[in-house]
Order: sequence, then C-alpha cells, then structure tokens
Amino acid sequence: KAKSLEEHILRLQNLCRICGVAFNTNCYDMKYPVNGPVDDVTQEVLRKMGYGECFWPELIRN
Repeated sequence: KAKSLEEHILRLQNLCRICGVAFNTNCYDMKYPVNGPVDDVTQEVLRKMGYGECFWPELIRN
C-alpha cells in the first residue's frame, strides 16, 4: 500500500496545482514565463521571493 501511495504522489508532482493539467516532460517541454497574466502586486511578491525569471511549472511545483 505504501508503494502505491508513493507512485500516486509522484504522478501528482507532474500535475499543475491550479488546473490539474499534466506538465510536458519531454525534451520539447514548452515553458511559459511567469511574466504572463499576473498583476503588479503578484509580480512584486514573486520577485521578492526570488522568482524573477522562472517558469510557471517550476513555480507551481514548489
């Protein structure tokens, strides 16, 4: 039972926490910059957290 729980957790780590869509994990992985549709307040918070130049999959997984 513990093994199936670990497998389930590994699968969940490849899903977006917001929409549930699986992240692409192949070598042609499309990444979208965080500077997309976020307001100025959110952008400032991300910058203070050290996420100035990151991509949505990296931010959502953390």
